[in-house]
Amino acid sequence: MFKSQTSSLFITNGLTALAFAFILPIMSLFLVTELHAKPALIGLYTTITALMTVLVSQKLTGLIDKGISSKVLFVISLCGIAAASIGFSFAVEFWHALVIGGLLMPIASSSVPLILTIIRNYADSTGKNSAKLNSQMRSSVSLLWIFGPHSRSFLLQD
Repeated sequence: MFKSQTSSLFITNGLTALAFAFILPIMSLFLVTELHAKPALIGLYTTITALMTVLVSQKLTGLIDKGISSKVLFVISLCGIAAASIGFSFAVEFWHALVIGGLLMPIASSSVPLILTIIRNYADSTGKNSAKLNSQMRSSVSLLWIFGPHSRSFLLQD
């Protein structure tokens, strides 16, 4: 079942989405409960992370346009997910989270658009319907976000 390229891409896409389903939905809860951040600081964190993500994504797509392999950039973005996760586990002050969120999370956040680029390139090179394959992959991301680990974590709270 998992021997085809499409299946490998589907699994990779799903695991990438699952990694974000572990991190993003509980970030503000982490900032408040563990780092005791005030609401204004959460807004600052969100703003800086969003702006940096836009800038990094633009830079990475520019690198793809210049001929850098999207697969190499995807592996770098996966390293960003791992590094950000490890960094957040050691964060004890708000500014730690701000640095991690401003430097590593934008690289990590680029993984989803990069895997979708890889999927589109694969579909185009094999003659498959790229719109159909891309929509299936996006649907799997949505499904994982709905039924992902964060939905169960709220059910487990006392």
